[in-house]
Amino acid sequence: MYNKYIANVIFIIILIASYICKINGNNNNNVTEIVDTSKVVVKPNVVNTNNTTDQTYTFAKSNSFIRINTSQSWHLFKAREVVFHFRSDRPHGLLMYHTVVNPVQGFPVYELYVMLENGRLKIVHEFGAEQKFFFMGQGLNHDIYHTVRITINPLNGTLMAMLDKKASNHKNNGMKISLSSLASYVLKKSGTTADAIGSVLFFGGLDNRNPIAHQQYSVKRFVGCIGKIQFRAIASVNSLANNNNNNDLIDNNNNNSANNHLKPFVITNSNGLQKGCVNLCKQLDLCANSALCINHYQYTSCDCFGTRREDWHCRSDNISVLTLRGYSFVSYKVYNYKDRVHSDVNRISLHLKTQSLNGILVYARGEQPIHSYISMHLRNGVLLFSMDLGGGQINATIDNIVLSDDNWHNITVRHHAHDVYLYVDEIKVRSLKIPGHEHHLHVDPEIFIGGVPSARFQPTLIPFDINYRFVGCLKFVYFNTKSILYELSQQSNKAAVYHSVFQPEFGCRYIDPVPITMSTKFSHFIIGINNSSALKLSLEFKSEKNNAILASGSLSDGHNNQSSDKYWFLHLDDSEAKFTISSSNSSLISVWSITTSVKHLLNYWQQISLESDGNGKIMITSNYKYTKEAVVEGLSIEYFHSNVSFGAGFLVNSSASDGIRGCLRDITINRMSIDPRVIYDNYAVIGKISLDNCQLVDPCNSPNVCENGGKCIASIETGQTKCDCGRTGYVGKTCHFSIFKRTCEELYLAGYHKTGIYIIDIDQNGPLPPAHVICSMSENGMIETIVEHNIRHQLVVRERGKFGNFYLNVTYREFTPKMLHLLIMHSKQCSQYIKYECNSAPLGLSSYTWMQSTAGNKVTSIGSGISGRCKCSTAENCVDRSKHCNCDSETIGWKHDEGFFTNPKDVGITRMFFLQTKTHIKDSEAHLILGNVSCINSNTREYEITFQTKESYLEVLSGWEGGDLAVSFRTTAPKAVIFYQSPLHSHHGYFKAILSDEYEITFEFLVNNKPRSVKLVSSRRLNTGDWQQIWIDSDAHHMRFTVNLNSELFDLEDDDEFNTFEGPLYVGGAPKHLLLNSEVRTGFIGCLRGLVLNNKVINLNRHLHRKTTNMEKGCRPFCRPDLCKNGATCVELWGSYECKCANPVSQRGQHCENDSNANSMTFITPSSYYQKLAEGKEVNPILEKDITISFRTHMANALIFYANDYMNNFVQLHIENGTHVIFTFNTMDRVVRGAVKVDDILTAGIPIQIKIDRSDRSKTVLMANDAYVVIKHSIKFLTKYSQKPWKSGDEYELVKPARPPVPIEAHSQLFLGGVDEVGATSQIQGIVGCLQGFMVGGKLFDLISAAKEPSTVAIGQIRPGCTMMCDRIPCLNGGACTEDWKNNKVICNCSMTSYGGETCNKDVGARFNGRSLVRYTYEQNDSILKQVSIHLAFSTDKTPESTGRTLLVVKHLLSSTLIHITLMADHSLLIEEITNSSKFIGRVSISDEIIIADGSRHWLLYTRKDSIVQLVVDSEIYDTSYETKTTSAVSGESLQANDENLVIVGAIHQKLAQIYNFTNFIGCVSNVLIELNELKLEPLESAFGGRTDLSSVRVEGDIKQGLCAEFKEHIPVISSPVIELPEVNNIETENELWLSPPEPKLITFLTKPFVLKSSEQINKTPIYIVCSTFLAIVFIICFIYMWHLQRNYRIRQFQGETPFFHSHSKHSRNSSRNRDVKFHMISNGNNSDSEAAVKLLQHQELINGNSSPPQESFPLKEPKAVDFYAQKTSPRIRFIDQMSDQSQDINCDINQKELEQQESDQTLTSRVRFAD
Repeated sequence: MYNKYIANVIFIIILIASYICKINGNNNNNVTEIVDTSKVVVKPNVVNTNNTTDQTYTFAKSNSFIRINTSQSWHLFKAREVVFHFRSDRPHGLLMYHTVVNPVQGFPVYELYVMLENGRLKIVHEFGAEQKFFFMGQGLNHDIYHTVRITINPLNGTLMAMLDKKASNHKNNGMKISLSSLASYVLKKSGTTADAIGSVLFFGGLDNRNPIAHQQYSVKRFVGCIGKIQFRAIASVNSLANNNNNNDLIDNNNNNSANNHLKPFVITNSNGLQKGCVNLCKQLDLCANSALCINHYQYTSCDCFGTRREDWHCRSDNISVLTLRGYSFVSYKVYNYKDRVHSDVNRISLHLKTQSLNGILVYARGEQPIHSYISMHLRNGVLLFSMDLGGGQINATIDNIVLSDDNWHNITVRHHAHDVYLYVDEIKVRSLKIPGHEHHLHVDPEIFIGGVPSARFQPTLIPFDINYRFVGCLKFVYFNTKSILYELSQQSNKAAVYHSVFQPEFGCRYIDPVPITMSTKFSHFIIGINNSSALKLSLEFKSEKNNAILASGSLSDGHNNQSSDKYWFLHLDDSEAKFTISSSNSSLISVWSITTSVKHLLNYWQQISLESDGNGKIMITSNYKYTKEAVVEGLSIEYFHSNVSFGAGFLVNSSASDGIRGCLRDITINRMSIDPRVIYDNYAVIGKISLDNCQLVDPCNSPNVCENGGKCIASIETGQTKCDCGRTGYVGKTCHFSIFKRTCEELYLAGYHKTGIYIIDIDQNGPLPPAHVICSMSENGMIETIVEHNIRHQLVVRERGKFGNFYLNVTYREFTPKMLHLLIMHSKQCSQYIKYECNSAPLGLSSYTWMQSTAGNKVTSIGSGISGRCKCSTAENCVDRSKHCNCDSETIGWKHDEGFFTNPKDVGITRMFFLQTKTHIKDSEAHLILGNVSCINSNTREYEITFQTKESYLEVLSGWEGGDLAVSFRTTAPKAVIFYQSPLHSHHGYFKAILSDEYEITFEFLVNNKPRSVKLVSSRRLNTGDWQQIWIDSDAHHMRFTVNLNSELFDLEDDDEFNTFEGPLYVGGAPKHLLLNSEVRTGFIGCLRGLVLNNKVINLNRHLHRKTTNMEKGCRPFCRPDLCKNGATCVELWGSYECKCANPVSQRGQHCENDSNANSMTFITPSSYYQKLAEGKEVNPILEKDITISFRTHMANALIFYANDYMNNFVQLHIENGTHVIFTFNTMDRVVRGAVKVDDILTAGIPIQIKIDRSDRSKTVLMANDAYVVIKHSIKFLTKYSQKPWKSGDEYELVKPARPPVPIEAHSQLFLGGVDEVGATSQIQGIVGCLQGFMVGGKLFDLISAAKEPSTVAIGQIRPGCTMMCDRIPCLNGGACTEDWKNNKVICNCSMTSYGGETCNKDVGARFNGRSLVRYTYEQNDSILKQVSIHLAFSTDKTPESTGRTLLVVKHLLSSTLIHITLMADHSLLIEEITNSSKFIGRVSISDEIIIADGSRHWLLYTRKDSIVQLVVDSEIYDTSYETKTTSAVSGESLQANDENLVIVGAIHQKLAQIYNFTNFIGCVSNVLIELNELKLEPLESAFGGRTDLSSVRVEGDIKQGLCAEFKEHIPVISSPVIELPEVNNIETENELWLSPPEPKLITFLTKPFVLKSSEQINKTPIYIVCSTFLAIVFIICFIYMWHLQRNYRIRQFQGETPFFHSHSKHSRNSSRNRDVKFHMISNGNNSDSEAAVKLLQHQELINGNSSPPQESFPLKEPKAVDFYAQKTSPRIRFIDQMSDQSQDINCDINQKELEQQESDQTLTSRVRFAD
């Protein structure tokens, strides 16, 4: 061993010294690496085929490849063969690639791939539209050589592949496929230019610098060795034609044939190769202790199996030992799904130590292509091994070795092909043969140690009880070369996972009996036993309650034959153990009871046993010592019933029914031991029961039950926990999810587009706290995150007259260096400005001035990126050209150097050093300007992809394995699949995100193999073409779905878990077969970017290839603001666009540029009309063709057009009642019509588009805007004239033309806008307004020209066009505009605006302060008020008092009417109108989202006409009612006492006792308009508007006249999300600014300035001095290390010879020098004072002797973790003393006073179990 260490040390020293000397001494040894031939001009490399060694190359670099031009040696259209061999330990890699170069136009795409995929050989051949692929072999990545032979015959269209020898047992070996497309093309092009097609072969990878445009697959580069490349070829295609009948042209065994001979190949280009197959382990083996070095070509690793050492080089003897207590297990993910391989060489090994008879050791399984598994478990203390790889099950039971003897044992399974060998304690105990042809293990993809997740596996598929998790210790757990427990202990590899609520328990600890935790007073479990007259029960318990039921059941009384007539209870009564028999299960009314009268201690393990002998004798025992027995009196026990309950049990409906809230263990009943691990399977469980080593009686003790400062609240009733996350900044079940966004870009995507100060959480749900940043958001989408610091502008860093060395700390606002570094890494680009101003204060970068960044990098440049230089040196414009910085110049005066740090390693300066320079003088001074850290855009904005069709989708091979996922999208599609995480196999999970509605995204996934879905409703439309963001984050308890600002949480139950996410991730859609059962099956049209999987941004561009059609890089919208005309909307199709016309009926063209409604005429008066007459019998098209027309009017009844012919056939269109558009026509002798309701907008002067569809002559469809009606009557004409043509519907014909008795000349006529009342009788007026876009049968009728025709045709006032003054929006504040066409002006209706004046912009208001009012008296002689109208506006920011504040009071004397309007405290408006005979009470309650006292403008309109009441508040009409009844609220006498009609604004009146409890209004009231019958009152106008009338107006108090507030800006209502971002404050908002940053201080730097030598000086140092110094240092270090190794080796050797003296604890070693006692106390896991307690017990028993029986029970103490292992044999105390001298004192390291105190305590007791 000693010599081995010396050899290793000497070897390392020699290697290091040789390496240093080779570098510094320019040693010109031969280099095996091949240079990049693409960068130098070299002759072609002709490889000597006779020297096979030279034909092998190592591919280990990131750009390794060989390129061979194969136009002659491996021609595409010649029968050809290639042979090569390879070796690799990687499951994936490109072995060979063949394609054409510079193909002629029209040449089909050709590619041949030979690659490794999942350890299998995959061959893909594509020619034109034909693509063939197949797999060969399995487990080809075991780093042994395999030979590949590919033979292609283009003429007969065959490809054959051979792997190793033909007789080798590889799957699909020698497979041949048909290449029909290639054969057809070769025959067609034979003798043509096909021979001129050039091709190229790549081995190991492709040249990324010259990408191949038509490459389909993105294959990983090969890592390993490829060599012995040989070609065989037939001369030409013509030769193939002559040998058409010979299908097997290549004879693999005949190398001398003229057409079949080996040819040398020429390397055209190569890169990153090494000659020979390089084994790095032979160059440098760092594996110690004879560990096996494994060559991975790019690095090495060590297999520590069998060395009993750990770490990466197998040097550490600090072994990872894990204790499992039956409620935890370990899983190890062998590989990701994409790296899954079939392996026929496997090794599984572990060391175990246990006393448990049953337990799971190892389980692994695979499902595809067939079900396979391997398992090891203990049953009754012996090993059971089972394995099935698909060909049949093999089993082995090693029953001659007991493994549950509490000693260390080793189990190893070796699998090689069909052979399996089992080793126990390094002895081969079984040799097994695997049946069938399958002999590869396919792990899927986890191996489980010590247990399996019960929710994931079906018990029927597992050859053991899945609940028997292992109890004991494990170490040296290996799967192949992976040490699972070591990787678990390092926590550097997430492949090893410990499944438990607690942290892993390393070290081999003593394991008590597994306790059962009962968290609630109702928790209990029921055990079934046989009916018996005897009962023996024993248990240990620990609880904080002194009254609790431990066990209960029912019994049969011998005096009564009824079953279950008595109940028995074993319980605590005031901490005393008591057995009670009760006649009822509703109370503990004792029929008979017995107690030990011993007080049990709370929160300590205690023991109780109960024994009934069947003869009425009951014995109860406490803590194995205090026994009380008695005979039951008054009844006889016939037998105990079968069910025994532990916990709450049989007692119900009583406060005393609380079961034990604590733990039970060591339960035996009738000599049957209860195993807690299978309690859920074998017994009935009620309430919350768990296995957690009795640590979670209070569920709030669970680790991380509430994160980030959340407060845990536990329910005693249910045992469930709830976290109060208030004021933590986090939400969720465990306060896990941050409410803040990660970056300013996410805020921008969520809808915050205003520059300001925001709070972000840079690691989202991680441990880093939120922080304030400045988000600069520009209109062009550039998002900038700015972090402030505490360095003020022009800080003096070299002070005049001050000497010394200083450093300066830079503090960033709420950002730690780690947070700042994370922000920089997440951003696309970050920068920081710096400026150094100097006056005779040189900079001296690197020597006298330098900086330290948040990345820990030393920054020694300013603006140049070159150490020691400033920006001016790179621009060559420094003041002194001989210096590298301006400030280093010796010229006098102020100068400066400035620049930006842009390197991520330099940005974020945290410390700056300023040392005193040699030329520092008294007048030297320097100032520093340091800019804030500015990061532009996060890198999620990169890698944008455009999907142009619904069939497009992109496959992301890496897939999503859970954790966080984010993606941003923009689309205009109403429904689409955004992404789909596909299941690799049927039992794997899937995850879909579907845009299911304009406002909704549906997430679908599996939990415990059951489909679940979450629908998230967005507060804004998701298909507007703007960027939207989806974010999914999860933990063990729940998953959060976020879309912009809206979130939904999905909580998991205790036993729930998401199905494993494996398989490829599809974005933008998915293959059709995966979406057959999906709600939405269409793909995504739009753009995707920012795909983030577990905080890693995925480069989507790398996944684009030739097969991903209709997709392109970037996101280039086609829509432009001016692209679509006439108000049309541009619909982005991401590759094209579509203009959606605002009026599709009238607008035509690609850009909606043709609008028929632009052709129009205006009718000024109702008598105006246009007439067009047509002679002849030809049917007028308007009578039977489609008609489109648009009109604008304010008329409620008007004729639009009328047309008829000489046979009385007619059509008619008119407006009726201001709500309907009616089309009337005749079908033969019947008049029919159809009506479409258009509501109020019909007369609002806005365009109403009409279309009459008569394309189907059996019906007519009348459309008005979006409404339509179908008139189910056919178009049939009258063919015979009649003066009375109509049999029915005569009343529908509103225009009746003159009908003479005899027919008149054949003609037809059309009237627009009205009719000639001379020649016809009309029951309806003509229209006043515009007619637009009149088309008949698709032909436009020129209305503009018609309006200009002579007056004989265009009658009345008609003008061309349709120019409306209302289109200019002259009515402000939402006033309704009415066009006065005749007078060419507008009329504004302001009744629904709260404003007045001609244009609705007049506001006469006054501000009231609570002590002021306007008093207005008026005259009114009407005794009855039939009509009342009150209109006013108001604003206030004062919350009303509990009594309310009155805005207005109106009193009408003669009608005894009192009206008041009051703003109530609940923000409702109370309007009351009270008379002697009636009362109206209207109370308008505003929704919770609206607060009236918000300082914004509000208005109301109250109207009553007779008993019809309407109330409008802020344009919303509220339901009201008017009650007519006698009321005493207002009497005539009371009003007559005040003999005046009165209006009070802003206050109550003291004489109005009816509303005396209200207070005066504080705020603004304006535009008060009161109408009482015909009387109009405007009190504020009279007071402040300058009007004079006969009324009396008086202003009381201080009133300020002015305008009231404006309406609150309308913001779309957003449903309350889970994420509530802070209010956005502008950067200038004072309370958000960093008002008190830490004051920067120059701190003295106590060191002498050290001037570094220049690079020229260093280069002049002799190389031998450097080497000698280094070697001396290395020798000294190695000598010290060797001495320590030898010393440790002797210690371990001594400990191995005397193992008893070796312990984990130094204290236990010292205390074991004089005795060898193996013992341990029974404990509950509380390890405090355990050793002292044991020694104290020894001292008391051996020295003091027996003591009097104690009257109070003491706890069964729980020990610390020690190396003493106990086996229970007897409840009595026994010792084995191995010392010869019995009188020797026991060495106890306890305090003497404590010992004396314990000796004086006569009540001490304990129980110790001795070890074997």
